[in-house]
Amino acid sequence: MISSVRRRARSFVAEVRVQTAVRLLRRDGQVHLDQTVDLLTAAVNATPAGHPRETVYLTFLQRILLSRHRRRGDSGDLDGAIGAAARAAAATAPGDAARHARVAELGDLLMIRFELAGDMSDVDRAIGAWSEVVDATAPDDPDRARRLGELAFALLGRYRWFRDPDTLDPAIAAADAAARGMSPDDPRRAMHLSNLGVGLEARFEHRGDLPDVERAVAVCREAVDATTVDHPNRPIYVSALGGALLRRFERLGDLGDLNEAVRVCAAVADPATTNAGLLTTLGVALLRRHYRLGEPADIERSIEVLTRAVQVLRPGDPRGSVFRSNLATALLARFDRTNDRQDVDRAVELGAEAVDTAVGPGRALQLSNLGNAYRIRFRTPGRQCRRGPGRRRRGGSRRRQRAESLQPGPVPVEPRRRTAEALRRQRRHRRPRSGRRRVWRGGGADGSDRVRPCHLPVEPVQRADAAVLPRR
Repeated sequence: MISSVRRRARSFVAEVRVQTAVRLLRRDGQVHLDQTVDLLTAAVNATPAGHPRETVYLTFLQRILLSRHRRRGDSGDLDGAIGAAARAAAATAPGDAARHARVAELGDLLMIRFELAGDMSDVDRAIGAWSEVVDATAPDDPDRARRLGELAFALLGRYRWFRDPDTLDPAIAAADAAARGMSPDDPRRAMHLSNLGVGLEARFEHRGDLPDVERAVAVCREAVDATTVDHPNRPIYVSALGGALLRRFERLGDLGDLNEAVRVCAAVADPATTNAGLLTTLGVALLRRHYRLGEPADIERSIEVLTRAVQVLRPGDPRGSVFRSNLATALLARFDRTNDRQDVDRAVELGAEAVDTAVGPGRALQLSNLGNAYRIRFRTPGRQCRRGPGRRRRGGSRRRQRAESLQPGPVPVEPRRRTAEALRRQRRHRRPRSGRRRVWRGGGADGSDRVRPCHLPVEPVQRADAAVLPRR
């Protein structure tokens, strides 16, 4: 009897606190945000376990904490929101219709924290949450396509950080099913088409199957054509199209693909653009065209665009190491033409920063580029690059100086005889002739023998209303 009275009293106190929090939000939610969070936290703590209103209070607290996190950027609020969402999902019975929505909100919050911190456990939990939601959704449910798109976004996000090719096949399947499950006039279909193109382009990078990149170009172009000029996601869709065109150019060598990649990206990348992925795609396309045609304007514009991409990059973004390494590659390309020592010094600095912030298998390529930058700087220590005008034959001046410094002396009576074994040993350790050439050999039409730009940005798109603060 006494325990029942206490439970009812605690429930009453919790309800009063929740109602007070609602009144504060309606009056001025931003001013009284801290008081609202305190009231809701006290209400959740005062609610007995298993109470019918427990999950409601937890969901309410989770959304308010997320709102404060978005306003102030405090990671503690995001951690608290994830904890409340996890408790709400665990307290909901598996057969309850509200469980799917709560598990989906937990997946959204985990992806937000994963994008900020890069913890693999967060993205794995998000993939598990969205897989549970998709498996529990009927095939004819109108919301199934959206949930498949969220699962594809989580899988592509895992690939974006860790370059795990095992996540590409399920990501492509989920994005393809999401795009096919929406009508052609649905405004959200372009997002799923773009994510499908990103997945196909990434799989082509790993496997080299030409149909993958051909389809990636087709679906990315369809996504761009279905988007209005003022759509906020249009720069991301254009960046995906530019990346697919560049991949196809690297495979087929068609200059039309390269020119189209530059054209579509330049049409969107105005001076006020803050989309780092679009700027990087444009910069890499210009760099590729410089390798192919040798136009000085292309390399200057590439460095300008890639510099801006690094400047507008959000702190902690996992693509930061890739963007810095791409800028270092462009600076080395200009150094090869102008012999400006500042370019190679800056390239070494950027390459070191890229290696320090790199995660996953992509670090190997950045280490390779940094090593090439060091080698170029070592071979040109403060003097004119051997490629510049007035270049002399390698070693000619040293041989002349050595000959002039020798004093005439007695000729040996019996010179040392070189045995056949000594000659074989000398040939074995002789430096190959190809190693005497300059560092960038430039044999391919697209500069494939040069220092390679790193991976293009993998930038999947999430729906605009993900993890928002819905109405109560």
